[in-house]
Amino acid sequence: MQTVTRCFRPIKLLYLISLVFLPLIMSFSPALLDQITIGAIDDLQLRKAGDDYLLDAVIVINNATQKTLKLKTCEFTLGFALNTGADISLGKALKDEILLPSKGEPTGTDTKVRLALNLGQDVQPVYQRIMTTGEILALLPQSNPQINLHLQALFDLGIQAGQTWNYQNGVEIDWIVTPETQRATLVSVVQALGLAVEGKDITLAIPKTTIVFPPDSAVLDDSAKAGLHQWAQAHPQGADGRILHLDGHTHDLGNAARNQQVSEKRAQAVYQYLTDTLGLRWEQVVVKGLSNNLPVVTGNDEASQVKNNRVELYLTYE
Repeated sequence: MQTVTRCFRPIKLLYLISLVFLPLIMSFSPALLDQITIGAIDDLQLRKAGDDYLLDAVIVINNATQKTLKLKTCEFTLGFALNTGADISLGKALKDEILLPSKGEPTGTDTKVRLALNLGQDVQPVYQRIMTTGEILALLPQSNPQINLHLQALFDLGIQAGQTWNYQNGVEIDWIVTPETQRATLVSVVQALGLAVEGKDITLAIPKTTIVFPPDSAVLDDSAKAGLHQWAQAHPQGADGRILHLDGHTHDLGNAARNQQVSEKRAQAVYQYLTDTLGLRWEQVVVKGLSNNLPVVTGNDEASQVKNNRVELYLTYE
């Protein structure tokens, strides 16, 4: 009887262990990671938070598996991928949790995630490396620069199994991805870094859309309305936490009080068209008139002042 008992206990113990760990072993395999991909990095924007500079990046993660996944305790590192095999590091971001629906879910397989990459208090080393790297500078003047970014991720991977989650700790993935950003966005990041090095306002480098008005008018013409329609298609809603800014401007001719009034009316006209006509809703909107304080063209005649009669639209993060 004792012999039977000694043989049975290890077998029973092994059986119990298998009940706990076998589902995890069966649910995770390295091949699973090949089905978690980055579809795009479609926004990059530098901002300052306290003493640190943050680079906001919106990444699109695709889950092509049949399982709902959860990334926990995530650490992301982003950098420019150089042909030499080295990277120009742009900073790190932490994320507590990211839920990735399976491809069978009605919400789809793409999940947009905003990363706030911390560059630290001194961005000069990053800027200097960019300005001395020929392969990056050579790409910026192109209309559609193909700049590869290297995104590294370290996280605990949760795989949904019924009502429970099985976790594989310490999973690492490296993605090489070309951001789906326009040239203006990439140039603005480099410009913002340069402004930060000089101690200037980095919002000056944020990509802006300009809507032009006739002289002394706050009425949107057909060209202005078409421009707002195009902008609205590219920025459908404000649910991602960004703030919409509408800055009204005038030429620097005429009465200062009148210019201030016209600049405010222009910004308000754009806001009303976006909301009342196009139906856009933003949680945070900053509408202001700047009169003739920030001209883009100088000159004493009306013809040279045309571009100053404008409203600039741009987005910033909180």
